[in-house]
Formats: sequence, C-alpha cells, structure tokens
Amino acid sequence: MRRKLTGVMAAGLWIVLSGCGADGSGAGDTDGGSSGAVDTSEATGTAGSSEGSGSEESGSSGGSTSAADSTAGEESSSGGEDACATDVQPSDTVVLTSHGPIEGIETEEGVAFLGLPYAAPPLGELRWAAPQEPTCWTETLDATEIGPVCTQLDTPTGPVVGEEDCLQLNVWTPAADDGGRPVMVFVHGGGNSKGSGTYPIYEGARLAAAGDQVVITINYRLGVLGWLTHPDLPAVNFGLRDQIAALQWVQANAAAFGGDPERVTVFGESAGAVNTCTLLGAPDAAGLFRGAIVQSGTCTQRAADVYAEQMSTPFLGNSGCAGEDDVLACLRALDDDALVAIEPTGYPSVGGFAGQGWGPSLDPDSLPVQTIDAMAAGTHNDVPLIIGANAEETWQDTPEIADEAAYVALVEATLGPLAGPVLDQYPVSDYASPRDAYVAVTSDARFVCNARRAARAASNGRSPVYRYHFAHDDYFAPGGGDTGAFHGLELQYIFGNFDAIIPGFEYPTTDADEVVRDAMQAIWSSFAAGTLQSDPAWPVYEGESDPYLLIESPLDTGEGVRTEQCDFWAQFTGG
Repeated sequence: MRRKLTGVMAAGLWIVLSGCGADGSGAGDTDGGSSGAVDTSEATGTAGSSEGSGSEESGSSGGSTSAADSTAGEESSSGGEDACATDVQPSDTVVLTSHGPIEGIETEEGVAFLGLPYAAPPLGELRWAAPQEPTCWTETLDATEIGPVCTQLDTPTGPVVGEEDCLQLNVWTPAADDGGRPVMVFVHGGGNSKGSGTYPIYEGARLAAAGDQVVITINYRLGVLGWLTHPDLPAVNFGLRDQIAALQWVQANAAAFGGDPERVTVFGESAGAVNTCTLLGAPDAAGLFRGAIVQSGTCTQRAADVYAEQMSTPFLGNSGCAGEDDVLACLRALDDDALVAIEPTGYPSVGGFAGQGWGPSLDPDSLPVQTIDAMAAGTHNDVPLIIGANAEETWQDTPEIADEAAYVALVEATLGPLAGPVLDQYPVSDYASPRDAYVAVTSDARFVCNARRAARAASNGRSPVYRYHFAHDDYFAPGGGDTGAFHGLELQYIFGNFDAIIPGFEYPTTDADEVVRDAMQAIWSSFAAGTLQSDPAWPVYEGESDPYLLIESPLDTGEGVRTEQCDFWAQFTGG
C-alpha cells in the first residue's frame, strides 16, 4: 500500500524538485494529414498574444586576424551607417554584415563564417552590463577560424579555460546568396556555467546541408559573469540578454547569409533548453523568432530573492568584496579566471538531484514571470514549439548501485523523510537493477515529467505544440557495454557529427543510428521551414491524452509518457 503524503512532505518534495533543472541550472491541424505535414508558419505571435555528452571540448582561440579579435578593447558603438560603410564587394565567401565585411571559408557542404562578433567585448565597465553593439570595421575580417569559449572551469576543480571577450557566433550556410532559407539558432548547454557554441559536436555544416537552411551557434556569458545579481547592478540576466542580442544580430544579418529573418527557430539542449524556454517568456525576445525547440530543459525560473540566497549572496561572501564600499568596482578588479573559480561555481551535474546553479532569474525588466506561468496564461512569446526529453537522462552520470539496500539508502540520503513515497512509486522490483530504478527516479523528476508539464502549459496558447520522447539506445558501445538514451545523446543525431564523439575515433554508425539521424534532421528542419513533416504523422499536443513522437528506430507515436510516474510528480510541481 502506498504511503500518503502529508502537506509538509509534499511541500518539502516540491522544494527539492524545484532545484532539479537541466544541468543543475534552474529549472494547427491535429492529424497532420497522411503525409505527416503540419503547417506551422502562420500560428505565431508575440508576448501578450492569445522555450552534453563526452564530446564537449574546448574551442580554439582563433588566429590573430580573425573576426573573433575584431572588437578587442572596451569601446562600444555601432558607429552609424557611415561608420560601417565599405568599398568591399560581396562574393561567394565574402558577406557584408551590419558592422562590416567578413570572409568565410568554403566547406564540403557550403560556406562557414566563424567567430563573428555580435556584441562588444564585455570587459571593464561592460562586465555585468547589457550587451552593446560591436564597433564597425571597414576592412574584410578573416572569419575562417573558431573563436574562444567563454571563461569557465574545464573540470569542477579547474583549470580555467576561455576568454571573457567571447560574444561571438558561427554561421554555416549552403550558400551566401538570396535563397531566403530557414534559420536555426542553437543555444548550447552546460548548466549556464560551461559549454560553447564552438564545440565540434555543434558544427553546423551537415545540418545546414540536410535541411537547406542556415545554422548558427552562439556563445553567451557563463557562470557569475553571465548571471550575477546585485542591488547596484542596473540589469541582470546578462546571459539571457546576450542571447537576445545574438537574435537581434540574426534579424539584421540573416538575409546576407542566404537566410530568411522571418523564419528563425531557436533550439537548445539542457541549460540551452532552459534558456530557450526563458526566451519564450522574455518580453525583449518577442518577434525575434518564429519557432522554438526545447530539448531536455525546464521552463521554470527562480524568484530574485531565492536566486540571490542560493547563488549571488554566497558568491559575494566568498569573493572578498562583500564588505567593500564599492562592491562592483572590487569585483570588476578581479580577473575573470579568479571570478569563475569562486564558490558557488555552478559547475553542472546531470546525475542525481543536483542543486541549481547559475542561470536566469525573475526580473521586472527581462523576465517578469516564470515562463511556465506565462505559458499557462497564454502571455508568452506564442510560437510553434517542440519540447521533449530523453528516456534515461541521468543514465551516463549515475554510478553503479550495489543492491536494493544501497538504492534505498541513496534515495533516503537524497530526499530524507520524503523518500518513502518515492520508494513506493519506484520499487526496485519494477526495474532491471537498483541503478535503473534510480535513473528512472531522477530522469522522470528532473526531465521527462517537466516536459509534460511545459507542453501542457504551452498548449494553452494559439500555436501548435509537439512533444517527443527520445528513447534510441541501439548505438555502438565500445566493448559491447550497456547503452541508454542519456542526456545530450540526441545532439549527435541532430547535427550529424558522429566523428566528434571521440576525437580521432571513427565511430561505426549502426543502421538504427542512421534512421534516427535522418529522421531528426528532417523533422527539425521541416519545423524550422514552417511545415512540420514526420512519418508517422506527429500529432499536435493536447494535455489530456499527452500525445508524443517516440524517437527510436523505427519512429512511432503514442499517448502518455510514464503517465503514472508523472502524475506522482505532478502532485508537487503541477502538470
């Protein structure tokens, strides 16, 4: 017999779950026709109308003449039209951007433009300030090398890698012409404290070619440099503001790269999914994109006081600046390397019930309400939405658990007096092993059931919503080891960069790998184009039946993903 939750226990468990966002960060035609095509191009709106696997490597710093170095220094000015004027003529590899000419490099699939500055370097007084436009240039800049990652810890204990001058993006296009192609803008994960749009797994040439579209990856400020709050700061959520600045750059420049600024889709994974869903709730992001894809991330954000108590206040206490007359001047005098190493660092963790780290928080200007609440009220940036999670999100980061007693002890140590109802809901006897049971507990609580909650909330809007459940695990494992649909696994199928999984290792794709890759690239691309195409047809989401697309080989559809388990968690989180 299942134990009944008391009100105190329910409240306590809700508090635990509210700290279980992805990566430790916060957080329509119904039948689609026989071909599975659904037009998503018209169901768009604006705010107020009725969003890593082991292949994440540090990016290179780029050459001394690259576009990544073009905004060195602290000056911030668009310079006006005359200041940006140039005699340079565009060509197959030369593009005239809103701030000056750049030259990219031809690839097998098209043209790449790398390390492009979309904002001024956030240095000096621009540290913890809203992003400013970069200074114009008139000579052609070399955009053939990836720029640096933003300053971050490479491991939980260091070293520090990257640079503070990192607000750059990368563009892959089949051709820099007037093709008017869909544009896909990717927001990377990493707990808002780690990661980069420069990682090899995110290289966009293959996805661009597969969908005849423009693919863009971005950097944004991370950790304390991107997400510090303080009463003396005129703004907060700097990482979010960076992402909005990048989308504004896309609006101004997409056409020059063969893209259509009216068909921009934002997609993100893990913390990048949290940020994508935050963009759905951010007033300043209204009108900058027409679709969003949220992969393994929540749509909740913390209140300002809760966030300060968990992150900013402890950081200031450990910084040595809390007692200074001018706290911000003291902090700005510290090196970025020192800042990101001060606890709490927010270094991401997927396994277990990781606490929340740096990330978006509520703010009257940039994020007045939680996105999940704006969705429920229909006041979010109402655009077509794909949202989902992977079947065994925490599989890769969960250690072996010796036996049932060890499993019980782990749940009790994690959830304390709240463990009893969870153990009743997830008995070891329902799973192949104690480890599998714990993977189910943590994956459901942190990811799978949050996807249902957000899909149900978003379905209150006018635009179509689609839920997926990624369960593909028929891939090559060295030594014939076990496999699971773990956190971030879907990225290699979307981008198609199997050669980036293990550097120097030629990954042997299975037939199932190729089915899943081709399907995800086609579906994601058709969604970005404005007409979702899927075989089988992907039903538009509605809350009661909880329809979803099952992504494995072969693809399938169904109703109700782990319904009993998600009903259990919904007692505390809703949805």
